[in-house]
Amino acid sequence: MGAGKVLGAMLGLMVGLLIGGPWAIVLALIAGVAAGHYFDEQHAAPPDFPEPVSYYTSDAADD
Repeated sequence: MGAGKVLGAMLGLMVGLLIGGPWAIVLALIAGVAAGHYFDEQHAAPPDFPEPVSYYTSDAADD
């Protein structure tokens, strides 16, 4: 589980507890995890082995 998901879950739990009520806790927790997942996806590390440049995979390399 990524750091953003954990932080989102903690913040969602905090907001849900401040609002009160069991549904508020559950929904805020889910929203926090979803926001953390989105954050993790947007700030993902680059791959270790990037794809080859398009020149080597295009038709121009056949010439």
